[in-house]
Amino acid sequence: MMRTLLASLVLFGTALAQDATVKVSWDANTENDLAGYKVHYGKASNSYSDAVDIGNAVTVDITNLDRGATYYFAVTAYDHSGNESGFSNEVSVTIPAAPDTQAPAPPASVRVQITSGG
Repeated sequence: MMRTLLASLVLFGTALAQDATVKVSWDANTENDLAGYKVHYGKASNSYSDAVDIGNAVTVDITNLDRGATYYFAVTAYDHSGNESGFSNEVSVTIPAAPDTQAPAPPASVRVQITSGG
């Protein structure tokens, strides 16, 4: 079902020193039966404790992340029949222990490939 996604991770500080937000985005799929995407994430590689169904959007802010932790992200797509693709290649980000008071670095971009289709 899916081919290639372009994922970008952007780290944002929040008002609370213990929380951080990561923006995850990718290029839209062109399949006619595409219904939406799920972003899976967690603190262990290839073991995602959380998932966010964002519908047909291609960007989402993942909030309330722990500072000083590394998070791993992968995206799946699903069609109108409920079939879900396999996970994209994984991308990760380590959130600084303290909020950055300087201007943020440019976002990192990584090409990720869906390894199986639904």
